Amino acid sequence: MALINLALAKTMTGITDDTTCQFYIDATLKKIEKIIGYPLASTKRTDYIQGLNTENIWLYRKPVTAISLVKIGDKILTVNTDYTTRDLITKPVIKLVDNILCTFEEAEIESTAGFADGQVDQDIQMLIFNTIKAYENSLTENGLKSYKIDKISYDFFSYLEKNESFMNTVCDIFGLI
Repeated sequence: MALINLALAKTMTGITDDTTCQFYIDATLKKIEKIIGYPLASTKRTDYIQGLNTENIWLYRKPVTAISLVKIGDKILTVNTDYTTRDLITKPVIKLVDNILCTFEEAEIESTAGFADGQVDQDIQMLIFNTIKAYENSLTENGLKSYKIDKISYDFFSYLEKNESFMNTVCDIFGLI
């Protein structure tokens, strides 16, 4: 199984060739991952996070599905287990029990975060399908910026305008500034 269902992607985009559709899916996923700075697929990873003089540690990757280690220096810490969230805007938080992570300290966090195969949120899937469809449609354009026939007018966006719109949508979905 894959992160995005190929059959669904083909239906939503109208692309009939498996190889072409999978290429577009992979390219769009990489583009999203480049913007957000972490992989969407579920992976286990160790992060080193600087303290903020608080008992909270905010994780970068979302959604968090497991935390296997929280360590400051040589001390392994106890944390609450209420860190999982499907909300991609709010950063997952680890709340330390009887401890504060000072600004001069760094926490070592081993966590598993990301989406399992076929479990990507629908808004992200729609972003991927719309991006693929828009690219496919742009291949058939005649290179015109805009034109008008009678009362019907068409405007085409430049690559920079399309890319900015894509980036803004990704930032909105993932709560990036």
